[in-house]
Amino acid sequence: MSAVQQHPAAPIATDRLNTMAIAGFVVAFVAGLVGVVLSVIALVQIRRTGEHGRGLAIAGIVVGGFWFAALGGALLVHAVVAVTHGG
Repeated sequence: MSAVQQHPAAPIATDRLNTMAIAGFVVAFVAGLVGVVLSVIALVQIRRTGEHGRGLAIAGIVVGGFWFAALGGALLVHAVVAVTHGG
């Protein structure tokens, strides 16, 4: 008796732009980490639904990651300056 393997259906391509990708990109400029989270969620949705917006979601991850790293670097510099100057 042979086992029949079932493969998940491939997503059907649509002309829709994923709303979460747009939101993730826009929010990434204001709140970096939130933008990254929204953009990652958008990538998962895009892979599942076949919607457009993959590049926008990736850009949201890059922009949000940059701002998150910049904020972390600024806080690190502030902490080092405060410790070395006794403030």
